[in-house]
Amino acid sequence: MKFKIIVVVFLLCTMHYVLCTVSYAQPQIPHDLINIPTAYPIQKGNYCLDFRVYGGGGVLTKIRLGLLDSLFLGLSLSVDGLIGSSIPVIPAENPGVIAKFRIFDEITSKLWPTISLGFDSSHYWDVKGKGFYGVISKEFPIGKMFMHGHTGLNWPIGSNAPMGFFVGSDFFFTPEFAGIGEFELVYGDVPPQLYGSFNFGFQYTPIPSLQVGFSFRNLFAWGTAGKNTREIHIGYTNKLF
Repeated sequence: MKFKIIVVVFLLCTMHYVLCTVSYAQPQIPHDLINIPTAYPIQKGNYCLDFRVYGGGGVLTKIRLGLLDSLFLGLSLSVDGLIGSSIPVIPAENPGVIAKFRIFDEITSKLWPTISLGFDSSHYWDVKGKGFYGVISKEFPIGKMFMHGHTGLNWPIGSNAPMGFFVGSDFFFTPEFAGIGEFELVYGDVPPQLYGSFNFGFQYTPIPSLQVGFSFRNLFAWGTAGKNTREIHIGYTNKLF
């Protein structure tokens, strides 16, 4: 009985500590949508952990660290079949490398939107990462609500991988709830092919440091269809230094 009481007290103390810690974190602008990057980096000294559960019980994990206000670096790892009864398998080209450098900031430049260059070799669900990319993002206030628009070009890593294109938007109905839509030209591995994918999702931010989302990737396809998958996303951001 005493042991159970100690465990309950420990869990309550842990939850209190976590909630107090995250409550004072600053709200984060989106550095990714569903499967496309934005031009917004992670603030200096912040770290970000992302977990994405995709088709077949696979899990994609990303960890990123803001080294400067305009630069972050990170790593990614995907494991197919991690959840469920199948044998977990790490796909080829894992782990991946992530980097983003902001060139222009719409807040300070006034005339320019936010423009960034980046690299992402995250490979999961038989789809290559964006590789080298350039992306433009801009915030648009709409009354008490706001939205961001994003568009860019990318060049996946690999032989004969063609240049891709992506465009997307996130619309915040409230500060806690956002709808997401995007279109991307995706280069798939099995078989090697280029196709257009329409992705849609929703994101809920109960506290500034925690994002929970549900999305449909490749809900509608243009060209040779790739795999359709439903995904759950959990993101956590906080201050490290």
